[in-house]
Formats: sequence, structure tokens, C-alpha cells
Amino acid sequence: MKRSRAAYETYEFHSVYHGLYNYCVLDLSAFYLDVLKDRLYTSPPGSRARRSAQSALNIIVDTLTRIQAPILVFTAEDVWAHMPKTNARPASVHLAALPEVKKSFVDANLAERWKYLLALRADVSKAVEEARGQKMIGHSLDAAVTLSLPKVFLETVKATVEELRTIFIVSEVTIVSGEQLDGAYQSTSMPDLWIRIDRAAGEKCERCWIHDLSVGADEMHKTICSRCVEALKAAKI
Repeated sequence: MKRSRAAYETYEFHSVYHGLYNYCVLDLSAFYLDVLKDRLYTSPPGSRARRSAQSALNIIVDTLTRIQAPILVFTAEDVWAHMPKTNARPASVHLAALPEVKKSFVDANLAERWKYLLALRADVSKAVEEARGQKMIGHSLDAAVTLSLPKVFLETVKATVEELRTIFIVSEVTIVSGEQLDGAYQSTSMPDLWIRIDRAAGEKCERCWIHDLSVGADEMHKTICSRCVEALKAAKI
């Protein structure tokens, strides 16, 4: 956002285009939207996880539409017309101001942690692809990932340990410290990082596709996991 505003000030419209393109392709399509699918598709409609994702997407589409409006005039107006109507949202995107960076959204420590997590995700993806090439697994959700991390990175990962399964799009993640794992993939970009891929335990949930030992435990829903059972109950299905 900051770079786009600066580019408009100096009439470097190509920089705005490249920034938008890279953000949509690399950050949204290749990562964020892929990770978000699970909670959007399977979480209860009123759950905090799903509603927070929808709130983030609303902010993203509002911001992107405003930024592209000066150079993609009709596209931005068309998108704006399909967005939810609110009292704070003008009738036309061309009556709205360019977005500004909110200080509350800027967190250097969080950005640094996510820089590491994204690098970790890239290595996990390589290990998963190797396992797929060896016919050990088919889809990434067939995988159980064991990470051996140096102690210096353990605290970084522990803060988001519950989210790692979603970030990596696998069924299970286990973390150990400083062990050389047998049959593991050794990272070429991160020192002392070992990644072992095993086939995930449990049956595949037909609703969320995650392998879980709870699949079949509910008498009323024999083919789905306990998480999906709770989601259906919350949605009164």
C-alpha cells in the first residue's frame, strides 16, 4: 500500500501494476487464499475463525479496489458495485480516498516471525513434493510432518504451533528440538532443519479431507472427523 501510494505520487503507474500483480499472485493466490480455504469451507458460519477470515478478506478487497481504481477504472468500479453496501462506503470507488497504512496493522516482530514461517513452509513443501514423487502420499493432506528445529527457532514456531497444520496444508505437525531424523529431508536454506514426512494416521475425513483418528467415532457421522461433527452441530445440520 505504501509503495503504491508513493508510485502514484511520482506517476510510476507500472510500479503500481507490478505491485498489485505480485501481491495477488504470490501472496494471495499462492499462499493466503490456499491456507484460508479450510476455515472458510469447514468452520461453522458464526465461528471466530471463519468470521475473522471474512473480515480480513473484506479489508483486502476494499484496499485493493481503491488502489487499482486510478489505473483500472472500470474494473475497480465493477468490483466496488458488488461489494457489501455500508454507510462508510461511497456509491462509487472514485469517490473514495486511496487507503492509508494503519499503524495498528504494522508489527515488525510479527512480520519477522512470518518471514521465518514462510521460509519454513517453502522447505516443508519441498519435502512434501519429494514424498509425493516417491508415492508415499498423494495429496499434501495425506502427510504428517515432523520438524526438527534448532533451539533458537523453537520459540518462534511455538507461538503459532496450532496454526502450522493449516499453514503447511497437512494433517499433522510434530516439533522436536535438534534431532537428526531418519529418512528426513534436510533443508539447504535453513541450518539444522530436518523435515520428515510420514503418512498421516487415521482415516480421511470426507468433509475436510484431513486424516484424523476421530473419523468414524461419531455414530451419526461415521465418515467425518470430530472437528467437522462439531461444525455440523453448530450449523444445525
